[in-house]
Amino acid sequence: PKRQEYAENLYELRKEKGLTKTEADKLVLNTVYFGVMMVKLGDADGMVAGAITATSDVLRPALQILKTAPGVKDVAGTNYCHVFPAYVKDMFVCFSAIDNLVKGASGQAIQNMNIIFGIEETMGLA
Repeated sequence: PKRQEYAENLYELRKEKGLTKTEADKLVLNTVYFGVMMVKLGDADGMVAGAITATSDVLRPALQILKTAPGVKDVAGTNYCHVFPAYVKDMFVCFSAIDNLVKGASGQAIQNMNIIFGIEETMGLA
């Protein structure tokens, strides 16, 4: 039941970009698109993805459906943690993308904490 609701909403959101109903039906079979639609429609507070999915395949649905905060232009391809907030149905949602080709999980943790506490992102990273 939710899959059809998500497909219909996705179609309405993207039809001006040329998305067909058939394509929307297929896209919501993809777990990332399904998850982003859950967030968009308020059925989930957030989502975690990327362990087995390429960054571009995770960010594309989020950017197409939820968009970015005003002024955000880069969300991937750098050695930074990009944080982009959005409002969805009176709820604040925050997504981030970390290019971790240069550092591991510990570096990501430090970078995330720096952002949370308002410290320069790269402080403490070598």
